Amino acid sequence: MVMFSATWPTAVHRLAQEYMDPNPVKVVIGSEDLAANHDVMQIVED
Repeated sequence: MVMFSATWPTAVHRLAQEYMDPNPVKVVIGSEDLAANHDVMQIVED
């Protein structure tokens, strides 16, 4: 089984643990310590 995700919410992580091998291989591209760019301003209008 292969599962792809840009993010792993807690509920998805639990689901993966339930159905996958107890010793999964985790492949990370880049850093696990990624954060949003604070120089980007977001404006939400409704």
